[in-house]
Amino acid sequence: MGRFRIVYYDELDDVFQITILYYLSLGWPATPKVLEELRRNDDRYMPEFGMFAVDQDGTVMASVLLMEIPTKTLNGKLNVGGLNAVATRPGYHRRGVMTTLITRIHEYFMQHQLDYSFLTTAQSLGAHSMYEKLGYKDLMIRERAWKMAREPPLRYDEKIVVTKFQEENGSEIDKIFREATEGSCGFVYRPTNFLKARFGHSSEFAPEKKMRLAKRRDEISGYAYWESSSRVSACEEILALDKSSFVSLLADAEKRFRNKLLVIHCGGLSKREVDWLQSAGFHTGIQTYGTVVVDFLRGDTNLESIKSLFGVSKGLFRMGTWDST
Repeated sequence: MGRFRIVYYDELDDVFQITILYYLSLGWPATPKVLEELRRNDDRYMPEFGMFAVDQDGTVMASVLLMEIPTKTLNGKLNVGGLNAVATRPGYHRRGVMTTLITRIHEYFMQHQLDYSFLTTAQSLGAHSMYEKLGYKDLMIRERAWKMAREPPLRYDEKIVVTKFQEENGSEIDKIFREATEGSCGFVYRPTNFLKARFGHSSEFAPEKKMRLAKRRDEISGYAYWESSSRVSACEEILALDKSSFVSLLADAEKRFRNKLLVIHCGGLSKREVDWLQSAGFHTGIQTYGTVVVDFLRGDTNLESIKSLFGVSKGLFRMGTWDST
């Protein structure tokens, strides 16, 4: 591989190169406007925003957006580094570009007193072996739960009413998230404009159409966000303050998505909510190829001690689909 430069986002000669790279490698139409909105609305992105490998002709070969993410451990709050939107442009794989870029990013993280680096990937991807060589280990395998929406429908608390999301409910969703994740570990701190930032990550994000709210005495007590096709309805995030509200959201989905396969992404759930899923007839513990990997940057990665620190061993660790890097 010839010589190339490593630069920060604001040092790029042509920001539109990032749009091309992300669309070709991730299918993500990240226009300069989308990237600026992400940067503005999600304060977990670091000041330099991203680090990029640029070829001599100006082509952006590889890209990683840089995050400083507050997490909760059994010892209290801990900021960690996050590798977001890791991408290599087609034609530049297996040339050592990404390895060099991530090595430089590790140095950058340590300069900012970030001892841990997190990212999400898949065990089926070739990149997973590269991460292992760089010191990353699987912290948590992503799991899903599933159930066929058939008769008889779930019984639910008649005091719970399930309704549509409205724009003014955004702050209430943030409040539900904070209260429902109290006592958990992992990615439980979110920026104020978190839902707004989701529009940048996905052009299909539409809470007015896809999010349902559970209400008890006109107070929101839970929410669920569903992506639905002709045969499958997948819940990207479901949280509630109590079991009755949680099950009512599931019952609402069974009614609306009759005879479809219901799939729940469980990365953002603790053992408590997984138990609620089981009581509602869902098959749980179904492993996927998805994984959360972590690297301790100041020495060997002792996986068991890290699992203990972040509450993985006790079923307290949360990293939802929307928190994926």
